[in-house]
Amino acid sequence: MNPALKNDNTLILKLVVLLIMQLVVTDYLNLGPLVCVSILPLIIFALPTSISPALMMSIAFVCGCMVDGIAEGIWGINAFSLVLVAALRNFIVNILIDRELILRQLPIDMKKYGWPTILLCVTILTAVFFLAYCICDMASQRPLWFIIVKVICSTLASVALSVPALGPLFIKGRTK
Repeated sequence: MNPALKNDNTLILKLVVLLIMQLVVTDYLNLGPLVCVSILPLIIFALPTSISPALMMSIAFVCGCMVDGIAEGIWGINAFSLVLVAALRNFIVNILIDRELILRQLPIDMKKYGWPTILLCVTILTAVFFLAYCICDMASQRPLWFIIVKVICSTLASVALSVPALGPLFIKGRTK
């Protein structure tokens, strides 16, 4: 097991809770044809920066396959979209937060970088997820305007659902 994951049992517990929440949301929250909700990009963004991209993409693939198999029934869409998010996560963090964060394998801290920056990263990764998801799901069946509207609506709904989890995941040094 990766040392970053081995030493942080609370992070593993938080990520497992988020994955269970995703399974429940996928099964029971139907907001119509223009909105689907996913907190999977938040799970990938919350992984420690010390995890290698290959391991991060492997975790993304397993999480995506779990959601595909247990909740959605369409194999591969969540897995593909989430692996793309994992592949782009370090790039987005380098551009928007700090290149040193990845190089030094420092934790992403909301107090240090500010909630607008963290929220922007989550929003961009969620938009990438839904862009890939919607193109794979309905590229030949729906007009382009429908896909664009669905990506925007789904991204906004998912980010709104992710906001309550940002504090517990990214504020370091909380006292009990």
